[in-house]
Amino acid sequence: IVENATTEQPFRASFKYLDDATALVESMWSFTGNDVAMLRYDDFTGSGFTTWVQEEQSLDQELVHAGEDIAYFAANAAGAILDNAGDQVGETGTAFTVTDLAQTVILSRDYVDPVVIAKSVGPNGRAPVTVEITDVQSDRFSLRLSTPDYLVDQHPPNDVHFIVMEKGLHTLANGKAAEVGTVVTSKLMRSLSNASETVTLSKPFQGASLFTQVQGQQSAHWTITRADASTVGKFNVGLQVQESD
Repeated sequence: IVENATTEQPFRASFKYLDDATALVESMWSFTGNDVAMLRYDDFTGSGFTTWVQEEQSLDQELVHAGEDIAYFAANAAGAILDNAGDQVGETGTAFTVTDLAQTVILSRDYVDPVVIAKSVGPNGRAPVTVEITDVQSDRFSLRLSTPDYLVDQHPPNDVHFIVMEKGLHTLANGKAAEVGTVVTSKLMRSLSNASETVTLSKPFQGASLFTQVQGQQSAHWTITRADASTVGKFNVGLQVQESD
């Protein structure tokens, strides 16, 4: 977790427990700045990465963004995520050379109700961009790079790291707890009319990380999630579209 440090200016985050990471997923989980924004990263090495908040510019050219809290997940190898009984409850991996054309990722096993997080976009191309997840099935999902509606979906390719986990409450092999779920919402988190869904967790996690992402694009417009996890045991989550909409 990096607290209140990530703005539009690049910030270097160092891993605490790894020096050979090969996969990275990050997520903004505060709502300090309410302009429509996403995270980008660069200079990802085994020991850390550089990250910043990127705003879209459909309404104005201003890019200044207040400090946000981010959560990140780093792994030193792709593969299975196991619970404390040794059962596979998820996996990590990388989709290579992702473009604006949908790419299908085949998973290592069938899941009952999988949730996909693949938010981070690397350094190639400086236009605002996110990862769009579609067609989530028991053994696969599709993803592509997606830019706000005022731009043309022709972004340079990037490798995209992902986490897939079975919905539910898990105790992982390292003893840490993970709660995975979905919520249906059409509420918009924006500067003029801020609305969100409140999600109450099954237990009051302390020092937890939060990752949210749209699971299947239902809208014809570019849509992302923003969240606010400032209250222990619950969080708020909503959608953002480009500011000019």
